[in-house]
Amino acid sequence: MVAAYPDFADVCGRYLFGWGEYPTSIRVRTPLGHADIRVQSFHDLLTINEIFARKDYHTRPDIDVVVDIGSNIGISALYFLTRNRSSKVFLFEPLPRNIGALKANLEGYEARYVLHEVAVGTRDGMVGFGWEDTGRYGGVGRAGKHRLEVRCRDIDHVLGEILREVGRIDLLKIDVEGSEEDLLRHASREHLRRICTIYAECDGRRIELPGFRHRQYGSVARFFNLEA
Repeated sequence: MVAAYPDFADVCGRYLFGWGEYPTSIRVRTPLGHADIRVQSFHDLLTINEIFARKDYHTRPDIDVVVDIGSNIGISALYFLTRNRSSKVFLFEPLPRNIGALKANLEGYEARYVLHEVAVGTRDGMVGFGWEDTGRYGGVGRAGKHRLEVRCRDIDHVLGEILREVGRIDLLKIDVEGSEEDLLRHASREHLRRICTIYAECDGRRIELPGFRHRQYGSVARFFNLEA
């Protein structure tokens, strides 16, 4: 946390003791300099800490192509975009309330990301999407205080389209509140073999992926392509 935050004392107080009011901006250090992330609640601060301090989605400095499924308010995308000056990120986020915040947090990086305002699942079509007040926890078919119908894309179609454009994906990140294993099992082996690394939130569930070496880092399952 000391390395991640220029305003360490303020962030530490917020993180450990719940101090401070929201919304607010949290400044982080990146290889491209300082970046300010607009957050709506303490729950967003937790996400920043997981990504920028705990490094749940740690990547190489030369990362090139990233697919970010479940982009929320753009915190993980900002991490990927600030590893270098050339990375390109494909974002997938269906929740309208998150999309506005995502665009604000990624201001200045529009040339290097492509946003798809859809959910990603195991089929194309309209699906029910549930979420709670913070917007941090939500997913397809998930129960929640709020619910709406959103457009959903089949993950295999998504990966196929991106791979036809770029040839290879360096990193696939999936955070879809419980459906990660379903998506990975649904994706074709042909597409997965052209992905170097996969990070999937799995809440301790053991997921085996043929052709990949598995390492667990907290709640994140990390898969490394054996042929890459």
